[in-house]
Amino acid sequence: MYNNDIRGSSETRKKIIESAISIFSKYGYSGASMEKITEKAGISKGLIFWYFKKKEDLIIEIAKMSLPLDVINDALMKYSGIELLENIGKNYFKKYASNDMRSLFLYTLSSGSVYPIISDNIKDICTNIVREIAQKRAMIIA
Repeated sequence: MYNNDIRGSSETRKKIIESAISIFSKYGYSGASMEKITEKAGISKGLIFWYFKKKEDLIIEIAKMSLPLDVINDALMKYSGIELLENIGKNYFKKYASNDMRSLFLYTLSSGSVYPIISDNIKDICTNIVREIAQKRAMIIA
């Protein structure tokens, strides 16, 4: 039985994301089905497609969440110098303390051949982040 009272709410999207994290971390991106995700979220299969038009859209969102972007961006906004690197390292370990996040991170890194858009995003993101860290570091040295 599905809970239709949550249609259109931010809680529904949150339930989908949480369920997707759990299911993708267990089965991988290719091995997980939208049915498993909707079952875990307690919603109808049609409702998931209201938020994510296709499975690949959900995979891309979860893949981005699995990357340490939040850790790095937060550190870039708050710290510089050695504190920047220390904060990135400390919060990186916090983020990946969860088995689900570690599994997702590894699935994301290895999914480039199946989902080239993820591979392209990882390259772009890594290039930009390394550049930002280097620029922030250079500003301190100058």
